Amino acid sequence: LKASRRDMENSETAAINDGEIENAMLYKAQAKGLGLSIQAMSISRDKLSRQVSSTNAPIRNAQSQVAAGVRALMIGYKNIEAQEQILDVMVKMYEEILSATTQSKNLGLSTSTDITKAMSELTNARANLISLRVNKDKIYRSLISMCGWNPDTTVNIGSIPELSDVEINALNPSVDINTAIGNNAALIEKRHNTSSKSTTFVDAKLYQSGKDEDMLRANINQIYEKILADKKAMDAAMVGNQAAGANENALDIQKKHGMITNAQYLGGKLGILQKRAELESAKLELRTDYNTYIQALEGNVSIE
Repeated sequence: LKASRRDMENSETAAINDGEIENAMLYKAQAKGLGLSIQAMSISRDKLSRQVSSTNAPIRNAQSQVAAGVRALMIGYKNIEAQEQILDVMVKMYEEILSATTQSKNLGLSTSTDITKAMSELTNARANLISLRVNKDKIYRSLISMCGWNPDTTVNIGSIPELSDVEINALNPSVDINTAIGNNAALIEKRHNTSSKSTTFVDAKLYQSGKDEDMLRANINQIYEKILADKKAMDAAMVGNQAAGANENALDIQKKHGMITNAQYLGGKLGILQKRAELESAKLELRTDYNTYIQALEGNVSIE
C-alpha cells in the first residue's frame, strides 16, 4: 500500500507539471485513500502489539483503537470507490472521443495527430482505472481481514452513515476534555507510576501531568476546530452538488433530443460526478475528524 501511495503521489506531481489538473486531482484522492488505509493498519498493529496490564492501556482502549483502524480503512475504501466512478466515465468518454475522431479523420476533418492524442488519453485513462482497482482490491482485502473475514470472501461494503447536526452540536471541548483526561491511556500509565515516592518525583509527576493535560486540551480543541471547518466545506460542496443536479437534468434533455454528441454528454456527466465526489470526499473528511474526536474521548489520542 505504501508503494502504491508513493506511485500516486509521483503521478500527481507529474500530472501537475503537465498541466493535467483533472488527473492530478484523481491521483491526489487515491493517495489520500491509501494514506488513510495505511494509517488505520499502522494504528491497529501498534496497539495490538502492546501488552495490556493495569499500568498501560486498558483492554477497552485496545478494542477502541482496532475499531478506529477499521473505520479509517473503510473511509479510505469509500474515497477510492468514488474516484472509480469518475474514471469509469472518463474511459467511456475517451472511447467516444476516439471513435468520433476516427470518423472525422475518414472525412478529412481530423489528422493523425488528433488520433494519436485521443488514443493516448484513452490509454492513460484505462491505465489509471486499472491501477485504482488494484489499490481498491488491496484495501478491500485489508478491510475484511481486519473485520475477521477471509481475504477472499465476497462481502458487500455498505455506506458510511452521515453525521447529523445533532451529533456535531453535541460536541463540547470544554466539557469533553474531562472525559478524555480520565480515559487517556498515556495519562493513566503515568498516574500509576509509583517508582518513587520522593517529594521531587511527585512534584515532577504533577508538573508533567499538568503539561500533558494542557497538550491534550490543545489537541482536542484543534480537532474540534477542524470539524467545524469540515462542516463548512461540506455545506459548500453540497451547494455545488445541487447545482450539478440541475445541470444533469438539462444534460439528459439535450441528449434525448440529439442536441449534443455522446462524447459531450459523457463529458458533462464527468463534471457532475466530480461534484458528487467532492461532496462525498467532504463528508468522509468530516467523518474522519469526528471519529478522531470520539477516539480522543475514549482515550486514544496523542499527548505529544
